[in-house]
Parts: sequence; structure tokens; C-alpha cells
Amino acid sequence: MTRKVLKSVVFRSFLIQGTWNFERMQNLGFCYALIPALRHIYGKGEKVREPVKRHLEFFNTHPYMAAPVIGAAVKMEEDVARGDMNGEDINTFKAGVMGSYGAIGDSFFWGTLKPFASLMAVFVSLMGQVLSPFIFLMLYNISHLRLRIAGFYMGYEEGIGVVDGLKRFNFPVLMKRIKMLTVISSGALLAVYLNIKPETELEQYGLIGTLVAVMLFGLYYRALKGGATPQLLIYASLVISVGFSAFI
Repeated sequence: MTRKVLKSVVFRSFLIQGTWNFERMQNLGFCYALIPALRHIYGKGEKVREPVKRHLEFFNTHPYMAAPVIGAAVKMEEDVARGDMNGEDINTFKAGVMGSYGAIGDSFFWGTLKPFASLMAVFVSLMGQVLSPFIFLMLYNISHLRLRIAGFYMGYEEGIGVVDGLKRFNFPVLMKRIKMLTVISSGALLAVYLNIKPETELEQYGLIGTLVAVMLFGLYYRALKGGATPQLLIYASLVISVGFSAFI
């Protein structure tokens, strides 16, 4: 498979929901993403019709988590073309992973990462920084773009083994840490906001305050990763909040 074809599949995978439908959900988008690879493997004409038809079956998962499945499907189609695998095995694989991948994607991106990125953007806006929307976009997009691109190539390299490969992202532990950071940061932000003196505005702290906040969040994450208990971080947040409110 050439690099040009793989890049084309990656680009098309971003459009997986462009033809979303109620009957078979993301099937058209999934098939559309695979067409460059299918044409490269089978050529044009009658030979490519059966693989295309195979990928028009029902498919639905979290749009970001579809990338590893698409990559694995490309690898498996190469195996089918060589006679090492049956075409039905691909649909069996897709049906087996799309439900769990959808649950993981919804929990991590919608339920964990988006609230955290939104909170960070609010904090930066209270510091008087006009770049707060870009903070949200940066935190959110870096994560999902990495998964969509790296996940595709992981799927292509490992085929069915991508199921084990995705374990390296360690989503359950990552979600737990980010959710804890969101809760702790929300409490700290509220404490600071409620203790601001009437004559003082957070905007005067500007970029310095933003950088300090980013450093604290980084330290919190490292502490959680190192085994610190949530209770300890909550107490630390209270101390920092009281100290900051007294300072301003």
C-alpha cells in the first residue's frame, strides 16, 4: 500500500459522518474512506464491487474511534486479496468492536475531555485572555487528531491486533485522572472567583496567572499519575485558593 493511498484514506475518514443515515448509520462514510485502498488492492471494475458491497453493511461507532477500525479494515482487505482471510471476517471484526469503541469514545471525548477543555477555556477567559477559545480548541483537537491519525496507522499495521494496540492509550485510567482534575479545578476556580475583592479584577494577572494555572494543572496530573490521592489534591487546592484570594 502506497503512502499516498493511505493519506487519502486518512483524509476521507474525517468525513465518515458526511453521509450519515438512519438505516445503516456511518456505512457510506466508512466505505467512502476505504475506496482509494480498495481500488489500489483490487483495481477497478468487477473485482472491487464485492469489497465495496461488503463495507456498505451497518456500521456505527464514535467518529474518532472509527479511524483504527478503518486502518484495520485496509490491512484485512490486503489479507483477503492474498487469500489469507475470508471477507466475512472483516464484517465480523467491525461488528465486534464498533459498540465498545463507541462507548469508549463517548465517555472519553464527550464526557471527559470536552468538560475539561471547556473549564480550562473559562479559567483563561477570567484571566482576561482573548485566546480562551483557542485553549479549548487546542486541548480538544490535539487529542482527537492524534487518535484519528495515529490510530489509523496503528490499525493498518496491526490489523485485528489493533484491539490490543489501543490498550496502550489506557483510556480508563486517563479518564479517571482527567475527571478528577476537572472536579478539583472546578472547586478551586469557584473558590478563587467567590473570594475576589470587589475592587480587584483577575484580568490584571493576565498571562502570568494563566501560566501559573497551567503549571498547577500539570502538577496535579503528575501527582495523580504518581499515586497521590484525590483527597490530598483537594486539600492542596483549598490551600492554594485561600492563599490566592488573600493575595489579590
